[in-house]
Amino acid sequence: MIELKDVTITYDRVILDHATISIPAHSVTLLRGTSGSGKTALLYCIALMDNKSNYKYFYDGKLIEGKMRDEYRRSRISYVLQESSLLPHLDVTGTLQYFASIHNKVLTDDDINECLDRMHLDVSPSQNVMTLSLGERQRLSIACALISHPQVLVLDEPTASLDHDNEIQIYEILKELSHDMTIVMASHSECAIEYADITYMIEDGRLSSSDFLLSEDQSGEGTAPSINQDFCIEYVKIYMKHYRFMYVLLLMVFVLSLVSCQVMTGIIHNSKKQAMQMLVGQLENKAIITKDEHSYVDQDYSKLITLNDKNAYPLYKMCTNINGEEVYIVPYFKEDDLSKYIDRPIQEKQNGIYMDESTFYILNQKSKNNKIDLDITIKDREGMHQTEHSFDMNGVFKNSKKVHYVVKSQRYIYMPYSLMKSIYEKNS
Repeated sequence: MIELKDVTITYDRVILDHATISIPAHSVTLLRGTSGSGKTALLYCIALMDNKSNYKYFYDGKLIEGKMRDEYRRSRISYVLQESSLLPHLDVTGTLQYFASIHNKVLTDDDINECLDRMHLDVSPSQNVMTLSLGERQRLSIACALISHPQVLVLDEPTASLDHDNEIQIYEILKELSHDMTIVMASHSECAIEYADITYMIEDGRLSSSDFLLSEDQSGEGTAPSINQDFCIEYVKIYMKHYRFMYVLLLMVFVLSLVSCQVMTGIIHNSKKQAMQMLVGQLENKAIITKDEHSYVDQDYSKLITLNDKNAYPLYKMCTNINGEEVYIVPYFKEDDLSKYIDRPIQEKQNGIYMDESTFYILNQKSKNNKIDLDITIKDREGMHQTEHSFDMNGVFKNSKKVHYVVKSQRYIYMPYSLMKSIYEKNS
């Protein structure tokens, strides 16, 4: 069991103030909270990677401090970053051997197969990591973290870029691993709650567990006062002694009604807050695209959403076929700042395209002088139209870049909206 007491984390503001967290052994502990609430900072403390914040760290009841923290971190704890730490030039075997060498180990073929089987990875050991799907890469990252046989596995947003099926598979694997080790993770995903043994919420500098979420005062002004149990017992005894049974019955009905109202208010407040967090997380500060029917956005939040006509554009549905897979082309605008998403800049052409790492890996083999010819498929009400164009390759996005236009695939190509419009008007 791990316990952190008096956790105080301060950057430009107070993240946590004298908080306490208990993490049971062989369990899945989940940290939740809005972006910037301090989930990653608390994970660093749990993984003994933070030497600046003030907190007491107990491992199985033993106080861990000083140089002991470094020893415990190296020998007992593994950390999986939110962004993949895989090296793109290595294959699966090379990746596992690389992380094994960090711990002065050399893996046999049987060891490698065991690592892959443990993470339900049905891939070739000689396959390059960049040809794996996002879900397979994330499971390989976890496999690398397990090479040191840790007692504690800490993960930061392990399913941030995955679709629903891959997300569920990751959580089921982590649940299996919790039989042999302690799992601690931070996640925005609603699915994660179902697989967690205990959930902690970070909000306004406070840390509360799932066992006490409904005891919070829903007005936001503090914790609702509790009534002393002994006082309640004595009061009921005196009341029943001096008054008729009917008055006691009415009092009990009143108390039960009050408690029910408080519980319902808490459930409604938390549901509304989680729904709003989900909505904000799906938006990319530009467009909202939903189905006309069965859409909670259209039904519940339409009054909160406004669009300026000057910033509303028709969406052209275009895609290209790369090695038998349909890759969507999505727009970016001249006022967009893409620099924060770029992992590998190539050149700066006015009508250049950007793409994810997997797509670049394939297209770069066919490119000449950073130019690539693509067969474009345009879909509209009239049907499908084919055309071919040559494009400049401007750069490659980070793996953490999310594309909310694309649901079924995390492969994509970003093209200037003006160029998409020109191609559409000439060919459709």
